[in-house]
This record gives sequence, structure tokens and C-alpha cells, in this order.
Amino acid sequence: MLDLRHLVRRLCNPTILLGMASKIWPAVAGLMTLYLITSKFSPVQQGYHVTFQNLVSMSVFFELGLSQVVVQFVSHEMVDVRLGRLGKPAGNPQAIARLAGIAHFASRWFLVASVAMAVLLTLGGSLFFSSQPSENIHWTGPWLLVSLAASVDLLLLPSEALLQGCDRFVDAYTYRLGRNVAGSIALWTTMASGGGLWSAGVALCVSCVVGATILFSRHRGLFLTLMRCAHDRSIDWKREMLPLQWRIGLSWLSGYFIFSMFTPLAFHFQGAVAAGKVGLTLSLVNMISAISMTWSESRQSRFGTLIASRRWRELDQAAIQGGFLSIGTAVLGACALFVLMALLPYTGLTIASRFLPPEHMAFFVGTMLSNCVIFVEAVYLRAHKAEPFVWLSVGNAVLVASTITIGEAFYGTVGMGLAYFLSTALVILPIGTMIMMRFRGAYRHGMTATAAE
Repeated sequence: MLDLRHLVRRLCNPTILLGMASKIWPAVAGLMTLYLITSKFSPVQQGYHVTFQNLVSMSVFFELGLSQVVVQFVSHEMVDVRLGRLGKPAGNPQAIARLAGIAHFASRWFLVASVAMAVLLTLGGSLFFSSQPSENIHWTGPWLLVSLAASVDLLLLPSEALLQGCDRFVDAYTYRLGRNVAGSIALWTTMASGGGLWSAGVALCVSCVVGATILFSRHRGLFLTLMRCAHDRSIDWKREMLPLQWRIGLSWLSGYFIFSMFTPLAFHFQGAVAAGKVGLTLSLVNMISAISMTWSESRQSRFGTLIASRRWRELDQAAIQGGFLSIGTAVLGACALFVLMALLPYTGLTIASRFLPPEHMAFFVGTMLSNCVIFVEAVYLRAHKAEPFVWLSVGNAVLVASTITIGEAFYGTVGMGLAYFLSTALVILPIGTMIMMRFRGAYRHGMTATAAE
């Protein structure tokens, strides 16, 4: 059991408070968004709106896990580096040069990825929406704006990853919270004024502007120093970063098929109205998941530092505490969600008809709890600069994508939800836990992920 006083101290930690706020805000703001969607959008518009959001999450196909790699590599270099009052790095010159080398490489990667994303999203999304009857919905302009804004947003990822790797989670969470608040206000204003499907693109644009302003006004010293100083050109991407990146990238690509296919599938097989119900339901479930994962996510750079220092006992204690709090938060959130869904029909609000019924929602909530455990295990293992879950993620993607497609095609939403739950809880979770236990000891003996496999 966790000591109560220690738990209170953890809850009062600025990193945790800001991290929770950055995750809780979308949940709180989501209630206002749900009200505006149900009052300003038709069920068909709701379906297009949530499908926009799911297609934009295809950014993982262009990022390919590099932001997570940057966090891990920077955290290991920070053993010999400290940040001054203005954010300028000081300490071991070789470590600073390697930090600069990582920053230069990440900047070039994300610039190319952003351009590629803009081109492929606009064309691919246009083909997808054109394949279905538009039902008098003018989606072309709004989709182009969403695609371009999401591509610009991709450019900000390496800066946020750099802050996290430097153990500046307070600053990273401040950035997230600031851009989320600004984006939400822009979304609500556009919805309330009758902007319709344009609201998602406008919100993304405002979020990008505010986010960039926060990053480069508060951390200009860090970014400019790393971009201007002589960086280590000996960093070998193929030898040092690629072995981890391709594993994380493949895991994240698999994650798209595991987490983001549901709304597009419902849109394709049942139309925009069904897609809207699936999308709004999953948005609530995902909010709970995101909030719960803060406890483990905020420890990423700490894990890397402890591993580099070979302080195994402290590492295990931090991982157990973070896992306990993450899973406990997810359980409490799931209970609160079911209470809310049970009470909604008695309120007489039309919003009750915009969600999946509780018996269908239960499958997605159960899967979320299983995925929370898997996430805790993955954060712990990735801190070792390794990704032993890569083939598990690929297998999970194939299993989930195939079963939910069959379930949706023949049995609708309930078939999709049941297939998702059984695949994750009965197959992937037990295998993932066995991998976690097996590889934990191997890493401690200095083995790399490749050697261990």
C-alpha cells in the first residue's frame, strides 16, 4: 500500500498537478463541446466531425515514433547536463553537443514529415469522404483546413519532446494546457456562431499559434542554444536511434489500427450517425485513459535517469507507484462514466441519444482498463531504450483490425466492441505481462533489446 502522506505529496507535485490539469481540461472542456455538438450539429454533422478527428490521428504514420525516441535519448544525456535559469544547457560539452545533434536531426525529420502529411491527408481524406453520400454536407473546405493545420501542428512535436527529455515536464504540461484551453475556446466560439465543420480546423489553427508562442517565448534560450551550437555530427541515426525508433514507430502505427479505426469503420458500414455515436463514446473513454496515464507518463525521463545510473530499486518503486495510481484512476473514472450514462436518460436531455448504450459502452471501457495496464508496462520498458512490445503491437493490430472489421460488418457496434474487448483482455494483456516479466531481468544485465530478443 502507498503511504498516505507520500501520496498527498505526490498529488501536490507541480508536475503531477499540471499533468493532470492538461489531461483533465479536455475532459471538462469535452462536456461543453458535447453540449454544443448536440445543440448546434445534426447527427450527420456530428459523424463527420468525429471522423475528421480520427483521420487526423494518422499523424503517427509520419512521426514514426521519433518524438518518443527523442525523449529517451535526451533523458540519458541529461545525466551530465543541467539547464540554467534561462534554459541554456550547461555541463559536459560532449553531452551538450549530442543534445544539439538530436535536436537538429529531429527538426529536419519533422519538417519533411509535415509536408508529406499535408499532401497525403488532403488527398486520402478527400477520397474517403467522396466514397460516401455527402447528405448535403459541405466537407471539402473544412477537411482541407483540418489537414493543413494538423500538419503544422506536427512541427511542434520535437520541441515538446525535447522539454520532456530534459525533465521539464512542468513546462511541457504548461504548453499542453495553454494550447488546449485556447483551442477549446476557439472551438466553442466557432460552433456557437454557426461555423459547423469549420470549427475543428479553426480550433487546430488557434492551438498551433498559442502553442508555438508558449514554447518559443518561455524556452527560447534552450532551443536557440541547441540549434546554434556546434552539434555532434557523429550521431549515427541508423546505429543508435533506428533500432529503437522502428520498434516504437511500428508499435504506434499498430496503435492507429488498435485505437482509431472504430469511427471510420462505423462511418463506412453504418453511416455518419452511427460514427458520431461511436466517436463521442470513445472520446469520453479516451479522456479517462489519458488522465490515468499521466501518473506513469510523467515519470518517463525519471526512469531514463535512474536506468542510466543503475539505481534499480528506486526505478521499481517509482514504476509501481505510477502504475498503481494510473490503474486506480482509470477504474474510478470508469465507475463515474457508468453512473453518468445511467443518469443521462432521466435528465430528458437529447445528448443521451448521441452515445452508445451502456451495455455496448462496457466493452470499450473494459478494453481501456486492459490497455492502461499495457501502457504502464510499455513506459517502464521503453525507458531502457528498448521496445520489446513491437511484435506484440503488430500482432495486436492485425488481431484487432481484423476482428473489429468482421464484428462491425456482421453485428454492428456491439460486435465491434465485443471483438475489441476479447482480443485485448484475453490475448494481448496476458502476453504483454509475460514479456514484461521476462525482459525486465535481461535489461538489468545490460542486454539491449535486440540481444534480448
